[in-house]
Amino acid sequence: MQLKKVEIIKYRNFENIIINFDKQDNFPNVFSIASKNGGGKSTLIQFIFIILHCFMDKNKQKYIKNLLEEFYEITEDIELVNFIIEDNGKDYYLNFSITKEKAFNMYLDEEELKKSLKKESDSNREKQQKFSKLSFLINILEEFNRLTPLFKNKFRDSENIFNELGMSSLYDELRIEGNRGKVVKDYKEFIKKALNDSRLQSVDIEDLDKYYRNTKNLLDKFRDELNNKNIIYINHINHDTVLILETDMDIELLDCLSKKVFLNAPNSQIYHFLSSDDKKEIFDSDLSYSAVLENSKNELDNFYTYNFIPTELILKSFKKASDEDLKIKRKTNKYGEKYDRLSQNLKSLLDNKEILENENGNEIIFRLKDSKIKILPEDLSHGELKKLAIFIWLKYIVSEDSIILIDEIDIAFHPRWQYQLIKDLSKWSDGSQFLLATHSPQILSSTYYKNLIILKDGEVKQLSKPLRDNDLNHIVELVMGGKSLPEELDNLQKEYRELIEEDKENSEKAEFIKEKILELEGANSSFFRRIDFYKKMNKR
Repeated sequence: MQLKKVEIIKYRNFENIIINFDKQDNFPNVFSIASKNGGGKSTLIQFIFIILHCFMDKNKQKYIKNLLEEFYEITEDIELVNFIIEDNGKDYYLNFSITKEKAFNMYLDEEELKKSLKKESDSNREKQQKFSKLSFLINILEEFNRLTPLFKNKFRDSENIFNELGMSSLYDELRIEGNRGKVVKDYKEFIKKALNDSRLQSVDIEDLDKYYRNTKNLLDKFRDELNNKNIIYINHINHDTVLILETDMDIELLDCLSKKVFLNAPNSQIYHFLSSDDKKEIFDSDLSYSAVLENSKNELDNFYTYNFIPTELILKSFKKASDEDLKIKRKTNKYGEKYDRLSQNLKSLLDNKEILENENGNEIIFRLKDSKIKILPEDLSHGELKKLAIFIWLKYIVSEDSIILIDEIDIAFHPRWQYQLIKDLSKWSDGSQFLLATHSPQILSSTYYKNLIILKDGEVKQLSKPLRDNDLNHIVELVMGGKSLPEELDNLQKEYRELIEEDKENSEKAEFIKEKILELEGANSSFFRRIDFYKKMNKR
């Protein structure tokens, strides 16, 4: 699966924006999304994830309702978002819109009638069971005309029925007096009184059933009309506001798509797909918000945060690789190499540490490479744990050919790791596409220029040519919208540049300013390279 294009017509601060995610040959299928704080990076990837992951699953659609809270009260139909998805070389469109068309209320009517019918049917069934239980008591008395042991046991078993009917006092009185010779007639009268209680009488549900079947027939016809127009009802986001999908993708492929979209993000993030009350928990209690997130992750099975130690997953990864190698052995008479590749990857993943499985395959060993001294998982740094977690997550949990959205992946990573990350993600995954929301100049500078997405004031910028200068200062200034230099250094560079342009490079003032600049950055910085280039050009 490949997300090729997103067109958001209206959502929060995005309006009529188009983002292209075309795969570039010979370059990693990794896209980096950059903006200032509050520029919409997290909002964008949460929106994409929730819409594409939840739209096919009724149990997850409540998160779509939360996400689209701003559309609860609309006065006219609106287009929401259009996606282009590529699968096996073919493009499919998925166009989501919100409508107030009243005909869609049949979905609610049918659901409510179905629930009511089930409730009444279950109630009748329960009443019939209780009625039969008491009728059996009467039959015993009629047949034997005495209080047999079987009758006494069954009578005691029916105590809860009499209590529900408000006959507990009479029941207790009968039991006590019965021990002193209460006659069969008294028991019969007591049980018949219970049998005549209206609360044990079945309700006629024929009219309700007929109404339900008529509504269902109308809804089936409406569904057929929608199918002919390639339209699918998703859910009501409010009592009279409906999310619908127009698509040329079949149901089976839509279901496959929804299972191939993943989100990994910090557990301190505010998630727009949580309910209003749940979002408030982040400001009230860290523990409460953590509980909210854990519950959400249980319900959204492709949603993860960076707060797990993947020891158990590593064991499962080794077992999975071993099992797959054995399958290959049975087919080809030669063992596969997945176990060896996984083992080698884990030994070289961290700079001065290695990770391996013990001989019995029931323990993961962490140790220093040089001394072979064992260490505990908690001895790893935050960045090492996160890198390991992402590696195992991609290798073991994420299915191949997926759409993977990751927010603030650079947190706790060494700058050198950030430079390497684009290549690592491509190497660790199996044909998947990555959308990274990041502040990292290192990640942005290592991203292919056509895969850079810059968000600013609700608008999208994608580069048509490479950056003229790919150093960190330029990335921060151009892409992130921040000030790349300390104010002191910025002013010194401007002064020095003016002196160079005035051909005063050898002046005392120029020499003094140059020394000041060299106290703040190296002689091989991009600034001095540009100065050298300027001087060469002006000598010609």
